[in-house]
Amino acid sequence: MANFKVHLNVAAVASVAGATGLFVVGNIDIRTTVWLAFLGTIGGLAPDIDSGHSTSSKVVFLVLAFFCAATCGYLLSKSSLPIMVIVNMLAMFLVVQFVIKNIFDKFSVHRGCCHSIAFAVLIGIAMANAVSLLGLSDDIAWLSGLFLFGGCIVHLVLDEMYSIDVKGKRFKSSLGTAMKLISFRNPVISTAQIAIIIALFYIAPHFTLTHHHLFF
Repeated sequence: MANFKVHLNVAAVASVAGATGLFVVGNIDIRTTVWLAFLGTIGGLAPDIDSGHSTSSKVVFLVLAFFCAATCGYLLSKSSLPIMVIVNMLAMFLVVQFVIKNIFDKFSVHRGCCHSIAFAVLIGIAMANAVSLLGLSDDIAWLSGLFLFGGCIVHLVLDEMYSIDVKGKRFKSSLGTAMKLISFRNPVISTAQIAIIIALFYIAPHFTLTHHHLFF
């Protein structure tokens, strides 16, 4: 399978190209361009969060911890004292980075449910909902989810490509384990993924992408 640098570089190139294209046609500003490129790059690492102490897992959970802490701070900023906002942000960061990550590492299996199209859809729709919750436009919310989803798909495709030994003209045993609709080896988790996706789509912002400028 592809290593960390390959996943990072390919996802970054694809995401920057996509975001730059939107910027060139005038639909998004530079801040949105950087944001979307960043999300696509992180999406390119996301499926490896189930690989224990890998660099990808550490980077993704660190970004997730910062994002959850920032979201928590934003939601509390208008109703709580500054000191309480800071305390809650710190608590959220620590919970995600150390508690949730440790639980996830303990029960996750590499190339299981996180190496699936269902996982890519799940994190994409979750990001769309999260960005909408932060008060940004519905269009930016969906673009955010789309770029995270796209980066994840790039990762899965790369891993499948690396399962083919071109020189030896053979398929490696890992072929088919990276990109699958759902993980049939984990029916309970896969069913939960689908249920969460349906629930998130039900509460998701409306998709009304227009030709207007999409700014933060």
